[in-house]
Amino acid sequence: GLGTKTVQLTDAQKQDGNNAYNTYVHQGLPPGPIGSPGAKAVAAAAHPTANDYLFWVTVNLDTGETKFAKTYAEHQTYVAQYQQWCNAHAGKCQ
Repeated sequence: GLGTKTVQLTDAQKQDGNNAYNTYVHQGLPPGPIGSPGAKAVAAAAHPTANDYLFWVTVNLDTGETKFAKTYAEHQTYVAQYQQWCNAHAGKCQ
């Protein structure tokens, strides 16, 4: 919907109702695919492993390290780790 690859959206992008893929302002699914998953991703979605996790955030964009949380408070600590990583790696989170 943006025509670019990014991992962080600006407030203006989150509020842009002209982007049909913007699920911040449009409820439900976007009008078309938002990605092209591989076979492993499709299999994992079709047969998920049971767990108690409700939140996830990738805290290191270079390694793909992702942390999963059961509570919002725990998730917020991981979001802070992501923000620290972004601050330490200028330009990587834009």
